[in-house]
Amino acid sequence: MSRPRYDDTRSAGSSREVPFIHGESTVERHNRRATAAASMADTLYDHLKDMGWELRVTNHGSHYIMTKGKNTAEWWPRTAKLVINKKWKGGIHCHDIHQVLGVIKTRVKK
Repeated sequence: MSRPRYDDTRSAGSSREVPFIHGESTVERHNRRATAAASMADTLYDHLKDMGWELRVTNHGSHYIMTKGKNTAEWWPRTAKLVINKKWKGGIHCHDIHQVLGVIKTRVKK
């Protein structure tokens, strides 16, 4: 049995790092996002560490889990889904690590 699918309720906007390309297939776009995230994982780790967060990357780079105290942010780069504190119905569409960091800085309680 599959899990319910929750659409994102908002978006972090257009990405400069992984912009939308007209005519690109969904598979190509998702692979490009995953590749970009993997290439920037060390940068994400460093920024999060400076903010007091920890980062774990699981499922062969498909799932990024960021934690600080009781706060959790989970990001799936391929689909650009970011979920804060398990609020599945309030997903935020984030295409790159800078958008993820921006959301964490502005929307996660300290």
